Amino acid sequence: MLVNLAKGIVGEGSARLVGALFTMRLVAAAQTQMTLAETHRKTFVAYLDEFQTYATEHIAEAIEETRKYKLRLVLACQSLGQIDGRSHRPDVGASILANVANLISFRLGVEDAQTLARWFAPIFRPDDLMYLPNHTAVARLLVDGKAVRPLELRTLPPPTAERT
Repeated sequence: MLVNLAKGIVGEGSARLVGALFTMRLVAAAQTQMTLAETHRKTFVAYLDEFQTYATEHIAEAIEETRKYKLRLVLACQSLGQIDGRSHRPDVGASILANVANLISFRLGVEDAQTLARWFAPIFRPDDLMYLPNHTAVARLLVDGKAVRPLELRTLPPPTAERT
């Protein structure tokens, strides 16, 4: 299912409301698996782009409580500052960072670089994160449930538009 919550189309208030409702439904759906043995639980993944629009305590709860029910969230935003303080729980951003399994970041601004450098230490410092080249990211990953040393990734540039 793809849900388009573009603020320019549905409005910011509607995007926030529908996004929060959708997130609550994801959490509820994941929790229905609590009665199943872990081997019978199905993994499902939700990709939430620009999730700062609806980053509420429900996202924090989803991350904190539903991993065991095999809900996997891929959260994308452009700045951590967009998350903290936007809801009734100013610790939503901190909760997300404390509970993520994998963290991938492209070039960062000063404040985000200072915050996230701890997660990518000792390999990457704040300056490294602020001056990443285009199409380059750093990642802190779990492999077989164990954290591996942070690494650098290179991505492909976006495709160029075909000219007709």
